[in-house]
Amino acid sequence: MDQSPGLYQAFVKFEGRSHAVNVPVSYAVLKKLQPKDLPTVIQGQQGDTLYGNGYIGGGFDMSNRYNAGDWRQYYFDVTDKTINSIAMTLSWKDPDTNLSVFVIDPQGKIIQTNNPPGVMGQFQGWPTSDWLGPSTSFSEGGGFYPVKNKDTTSTALYASVNQTGVYSVLIHAPLFGGRSISEPVTITTKFSTLLPIESQPQLIVDIPLFINSNYTMNPKIIGQGIEDAKYYLDGTEPKTINQTGLAKDVKSLSEGEHDIQFTITDTVGHDVSKEFKFVIDNTTPQIIVKSPKNNSQVSGIVDIDLDVNELNPAQKDWLTVQTPKQIFHDVKNIQFDTTSITNGNYTIPVTAKDRAGNTGIADIVLNVDNSPNVMSNSTGSDQNLIIFEILVGIGIVSTITIFTLKRLKISKRG
Repeated sequence: MDQSPGLYQAFVKFEGRSHAVNVPVSYAVLKKLQPKDLPTVIQGQQGDTLYGNGYIGGGFDMSNRYNAGDWRQYYFDVTDKTINSIAMTLSWKDPDTNLSVFVIDPQGKIIQTNNPPGVMGQFQGWPTSDWLGPSTSFSEGGGFYPVKNKDTTSTALYASVNQTGVYSVLIHAPLFGGRSISEPVTITTKFSTLLPIESQPQLIVDIPLFINSNYTMNPKIIGQGIEDAKYYLDGTEPKTINQTGLAKDVKSLSEGEHDIQFTITDTVGHDVSKEFKFVIDNTTPQIIVKSPKNNSQVSGIVDIDLDVNELNPAQKDWLTVQTPKQIFHDVKNIQFDTTSITNGNYTIPVTAKDRAGNTGIADIVLNVDNSPNVMSNSTGSDQNLIIFEILVGIGIVSTITIFTLKRLKISKRG
């Protein structure tokens, strides 16, 4: 509906074959509120229609009854249950015009007026202080005089809100300047929450740059009167912060870059927001054992040569090698002294970690034998190579010796 807020009168026409009936009806157009703490405005406008909206006229009778004069009604629909106060100003142009304003709650009770009657309202039943009351006991007549609570062309009032629903604003013109047929009236309202809370809520949360799908985001909210707590994941529609739902959303994310924003608001208007960018990495680091080979028979000093296939290794303890006597951290090349341990089979655990918390595991299985009849070697293949080289050397030396002896014999015969 594109009509201005206010009260309207019209007719509904019913037509039959031989008759037509017009039924009078009235209806109200509500004013939709702006978000809390933002002004909601009904602009004044010129007009000459009887009981039109956006302006007020000067109708009265000579007896000065209180119900004489022009009246207007406006309606504000309050749906936010945290709202507990209304601040309102009304402004017009003619300084000789005076307005009485009433705020009525959804139960039909007058909760505020811009000209409170004071003790006369308590003892004499005056509705406002700008009316002098009846002149005689048998007449409604009285007199009006201007009471200004702000300045000559505006008035202000404040009212409490204790429930949701439609709040009515009644405007009465007991005195009218008369310089025009009607007087535009602009209504400016602000619906707010007044509570004794000065400090804004705290949002405690921290998210590393690299995480995996099992990472638990656990935002903690500290504060009074929390009205709304939501998160926006990768720019999608906001969702209420809930540990179960948040964990489910994170688990469903694909590998790669993502962003999340947490927003907290309280009932008095504080707004706290934090945004994080992070990378989902579910790939475990790959440990490459270059030497020795698994199930090798070794003795003496053994060279352990490792490598890790990982783009984002952990900043500390990205590689851990646990030998029987010592634990090595973040070292790829290790000299393992087997002479300090007894002979037998050993399993050396190797662990690699990345920044997302993924862990890769590998085991090196070795057979340590430092018996006297076993030459100290690094691996079985190295041992065979050394034995082969020794045998070749012995063969060469033997050949040279035999050849030399033969030459000595020949020399002696000569």
